[in-house]
Amino acid sequence: MFGRLVQRFTRKRCYVTYEGKTSSEPYRVVWQGVDVFPQVVVVYGNGRGEKAQHIFFDTPDSFYVQGGKCAEFFRREK
Repeated sequence: MFGRLVQRFTRKRCYVTYEGKTSSEPYRVVWQGVDVFPQVVVVYGNGRGEKAQHIFFDTPDSFYVQGGKCAEFFRREK
């Protein structure tokens, strides 16, 4: 369950790989700020299928995404 989801960001696209299958979609940053942690709000997709995600960077090599009462943590592969 843990460590199977890989996200890779380029300047304009986000690539997601899970269980050997990769998909990608465009994204854009619509807000960024620094409170306790640096954070951004990212909108994925275009048009009616857009979805937003609030990303918190807790270290230079890791971030987490809050989803309801849970959070998913990600770290940079070395």
